[in-house]
Amino acid sequence: MDNRESLQRTLARARRTLQFLEQQAVRFGLLHIPANLQIELEEKREDAARLEARMAEATSQPQARIAALDTGLPLPRHGPLPPQGQLVLLRSR
Repeated sequence: MDNRESLQRTLARARRTLQFLEQQAVRFGLLHIPANLQIELEEKREDAARLEARMAEATSQPQARIAALDTGLPLPRHGPLPPQGQLVLLRSR
């Protein structure tokens, strides 16, 4: 199994875990989520975002990464995704 397959499996597991935790949180309601569940949700969201970023890097255009290495420019980085259900506003420059 190559690194990409392993990463896909890990990401799928993180998404399933996150979905399960989110279902538990919904049962409690926004004001009554236990602290340990809230913390675990935040950690799993961060884990899933990191894995998604790694997956995007692994499947992105390899030529662009090679060119960046050749020129000494920094490699493109993907920031973490916002927690599910939150809007992201983009400002134009």
